[in-house]
Amino acid sequence: GNVYVASRSAAGGNNEYTVRKYTSGGGVLATAVIAYAGYLYNDQPKIKIHPGNGQIYLGGTSEATSGDQQMTLYKSNLALSGFNGIYSYNHTSQPYDHAADLDIDPSSQNVIFTGNIFSNVNGNDYFYAKTDTLGNFIYSNIYNGVINGSDYASSMVTDASNLPLVAGGTKSTSTGQDGFIVKYDATGNEAWQSVFTGTGAFNDYLYAVDINTSGHYYAGGYTEVSSGNYDMWLIKADGNGSKLWDVALSGTDVG
Repeated sequence: GNVYVASRSAAGGNNEYTVRKYTSGGGVLATAVIAYAGYLYNDQPKIKIHPGNGQIYLGGTSEATSGDQQMTLYKSNLALSGFNGIYSYNHTSQPYDHAADLDIDPSSQNVIFTGNIFSNVNGNDYFYAKTDTLGNFIYSNIYNGVINGSDYASSMVTDASNLPLVAGGTKSTSTGQDGFIVKYDATGNEAWQSVFTGTGAFNDYLYAVDINTSGHYYAGGYTEVSSGNYDMWLIKADGNGSKLWDVALSGTDVG
């Protein structure tokens, strides 16, 4: 089948998002460039193909006015003949809102996405929302962590019951950051959250989360095993978010 790749590139001092459609042999079939009227921020765009309506959805970050960044959802057909912005989120009191990841709810065919709100009050929170295929808002939620510190979302996935999970890092103690997974119910409310601590009493973060056919979750990131020294980190959790095991993987160099 065909392969779609989204990337960010610089153009005249501003950033553009480029989406390319390739054959299975690597030949370019189509290219689309998204040039915003203001400024496309330097976050890497996230792309998903909708299984029901044959549309492509791309999440990114745009800057409508100087210093006012917002999460934006774009939509196109599979031929890449035209990307349109269908939804934007800009927190009412904070100017820095960055996209992190998106997924498709296979039952409702709605679009779910998450991003980060940079705040001068709480440091950072993450934003989680669902829209229909036209970008009409359904619900949203903001995660503020366990001690009102900085929280970052990086990845999300939808499980076999069509319920979404978000993974990232949360300031759960006064001394460091831990990895987390949060699961939501069908109405966007938090069903449970699990906070994971690595091998050292320092900073830990989860960059990616996925689910297997048995309903177990795998999440990967890093753990700071000693001050300034980091290892790759893999966690397996059951369907309720309880850790089954974790492992820290060291490279050949220290750091």
